[in-house]
Amino acid sequence: KWFEIYGRVAQTGEPLRFEENSDALKRSFTLYAFPTGSPAQNQVAVLFKDTTDRTRRDGHIAFLAELSEDFSQLSDADEIMQTVSKKIGGYLDITTCNFTDVDEPKDLVTVHIGWNGPTVPSTVGSFRLSQYLTDEFKRGSRAGETVVISNTQTDPRTDAAGYAALNMHSFVTVPFHSQGKWTHYIAICDSKARDWRDDEVELIEEIANRIFPRLERARADEALSRVKENHLQELEREVRYRTADLNQSRDKLQSVLDTTLIQMFILEAVRDENHDIIDFRILVANKEFKKESGINDLVGKLYVEEYPWIRQAGLFDVIVNVIERGETQQLDYLYSHEGVNKWYSCMFVKLGDGVVASNIDITSRKQAEEDRFKNYLLMQQTENLALLGSWDYDLSSGNLSWSDGMYRLFKLEKGREVTPDIYLQYATPDYEETAKRMVDNIKYGH
Repeated sequence: KWFEIYGRVAQTGEPLRFEENSDALKRSFTLYAFPTGSPAQNQVAVLFKDTTDRTRRDGHIAFLAELSEDFSQLSDADEIMQTVSKKIGGYLDITTCNFTDVDEPKDLVTVHIGWNGPTVPSTVGSFRLSQYLTDEFKRGSRAGETVVISNTQTDPRTDAAGYAALNMHSFVTVPFHSQGKWTHYIAICDSKARDWRDDEVELIEEIANRIFPRLERARADEALSRVKENHLQELEREVRYRTADLNQSRDKLQSVLDTTLIQMFILEAVRDENHDIIDFRILVANKEFKKESGINDLVGKLYVEEYPWIRQAGLFDVIVNVIERGETQQLDYLYSHEGVNKWYSCMFVKLGDGVVASNIDITSRKQAEEDRFKNYLLMQQTENLALLGSWDYDLSSGNLSWSDGMYRLFKLEKGREVTPDIYLQYATPDYEETAKRMVDNIKYGH
């Protein structure tokens, strides 16, 4: 292809600038071909500029942006690892990518999720830490150091036979620490000896720095979801258990409900001749609910008659849905009647042909959210008027957040992902050192 371009330049006499990759040299070039000598000589001169570093850097940036897009669309930790490991494998042309849990006291590492090419065995499972990693390797990982192995068969830090059995002949590992302990690492492996380039190692480190905090958040969200589900199941079991007692002792149930600071009451459906629910009878109301409502003789009364506004607020339909479908429901609503203006969060759990209802005053939380939103709008207006911008950096996750004003100052598209290193791109030569110190101060909290 290059020679075709040279021939075109010789024939037309018009210079050409183009970019090409050399698979043989594994390099990228910008070439400028131009005619030289007399036209009859058909001679062409070519200037070469090696752009390999820039091409690789641009490729890495694009790949990291692609991973960030995946992070924004995935919430399950296993799904994140499966998606990311496969993409890393294809991009770096490796044979194995593992996300590994570390339990040093038990001398155990476990690969829950990993990707491997067709020429190597799967390494999903548990292994003895001491079987594959030397004390020097473990010391470096405890210290947060990236470990680069170009040849597992000659490097004294690895067990040659063990890695040969796994068809792993080179690898890079980046450790992750949680609460001061070495808990995880990402392993990027190749089935052949490999001299890992500096830009490849830096890319793997950046991937690790991005994905492990994201995995931690995903696992925390999953754990919280399990806790909520267990709590809901426990609540439902508790309701069923207390319902049995209700038939034997209403007073006992009343005393139990009165021990909580949450407003609680029990409703029973009132149906018409067509068996449609038209109201709810209040069977039990605890002290907190009576205190909040200001009414002590609620038991036996009809809920909609006492509080007709619940239809407009949507509570009536929610309660009917819980009774008819058996699905627990939660709803935040604004009570703005009789001179009262409060926000409440309520939950309804099916109980026979009725519900157990709980009510919590969340006015303070709602007011705080509104205040934060007002402050945000005020900050945006201030930035617009003063041509200012603001930013926030999370030391634990490494996430840099810009306000709209910052994007305007830098003339960048709003929402584009940014890192502290962006300031280096905009620094003039006279202020490069100052910019570097500023970036270090941001990253490390100096």
